[in-house]
Amino acid sequence: MSAFIRSEWPSIDIPLDNEVFAIPKDHNAPQQVSNK
Repeated sequence: MSAFIRSEWPSIDIPLDNEVFAIPKDHNAPQQVSNK
């Protein structure tokens, strides 16, 4: 069970992390991205 959850976590963490990283990197991007 732990192995299955661990395998799925990284897959979901990658896309979520990518978006989260783009927000902090571009302080002025969060508003423009939300508007889009």
